[in-house]
Amino acid sequence: MTKESLHTLMQHTLSRLLGKLGNCGYYLVKYPFIAWFTRYYNVDMSLAVRPSIKQYRHFNDFFTRKLRSEMRPITQKTGAVASPVDGYVSALGLIREKQLLQAKDHHYTLHHLLAGSEVEAEQFEHGHFITLYLAPSNYHRIHIPLSGRLLTMRYVPGRLFSVSQRNVGRIPQLFARNERIILHFKTDVGFMAVILVGALIVGSMSVPWHGVVAPSSHMSSKDWDYTSRDLSFKIGDEIGQFLMGSTVIVLLSKRPLTWESKLVAEHPVQYGSLIASCSRSSDQIKAG
Repeated sequence: MTKESLHTLMQHTLSRLLGKLGNCGYYLVKYPFIAWFTRYYNVDMSLAVRPSIKQYRHFNDFFTRKLRSEMRPITQKTGAVASPVDGYVSALGLIREKQLLQAKDHHYTLHHLLAGSEVEAEQFEHGHFITLYLAPSNYHRIHIPLSGRLLTMRYVPGRLFSVSQRNVGRIPQLFARNERIILHFKTDVGFMAVILVGALIVGSMSVPWHGVVAPSSHMSSKDWDYTSRDLSFKIGDEIGQFLMGSTVIVLLSKRPLTWESKLVAEHPVQYGSLIASCSRSSDQIKAG
């Protein structure tokens, strides 16, 4: 076993063990941990459907808590792209020469992010991207930014580097090297990908139509084709969950699109809020 393989195994083992601990329902384990977490990270429980920490079966149940719908209204603006998460902007902009900005002086390729899919990479060339970081204190459910129909899902095994801003600025191709789930959608204005990027201490990633996708017992890539099913979602519908903090990347195919001017690095966003406005273009791909 190589040094890198051993390091990867250790990352996954630690993350999975902590994930199992998070599922412990023993009173003397879960409540002190949840109480400490809410104090340390200043978690506002008044936003949650279940505001008392005693209402949760275990830490992971608390960590993926639902928010009251009135606390996160979904933008109703025509042509709106909604934030898929509560989090912070890491980077955003145009995809040029199939390259995405990771951080200052660091780029990575669509080819590697999409696990070698040249067809999908072509779909997003000259398109747009936004990378959003979820801190431990954030709400950890993921929602669809545009109404659309799910085409495929791909699980890609990989490393579990921390996605802290320090690591984003120093580890090349970080998002294309970490474990991830790639969700590929068709919308009324083009193709869209929502990518859930795993990280150190992320116990698992799941989607509502399948359940837990990562961790994977086989540690090899796997694809699911949903083109024969009608898995359609309205803007703001839930499409995934993280156990512990990580990153979501949204890719949008080429179209007229304007980002909200306030969206700069480290700016906070809330799921359902307006992050961009798009319009139909002559080369749009109609949802079928």
